[in-house]
Amino acid sequence: AGAKIGMQPGELAAYIDGFHFIQLLRLRSQHLGDQDVSGKDNRIRPDELNELDRRILKEAFRQARKLQNRLKLDYQL
Repeated sequence: AGAKIGMQPGELAAYIDGFHFIQLLRLRSQHLGDQDVSGKDNRIRPDELNELDRRILKEAFRQARKLQNRLKLDYQL
């Protein structure tokens, strides 16, 4: 799909990896949370992450922002 709009394979892989990391953090938070099932949410609390996970999360958000900007330009949003 990325090739159809001129996206480089490495660029597409970075977007996908960023998405997967954010999903991993969400699932980990839900799994390890001490709330009951009805009180669980999808929030990632950066202050509860270790330094490495925080840095990777920041990069994942940078990738998401780059993808949003690319889509905005490609589709004049």
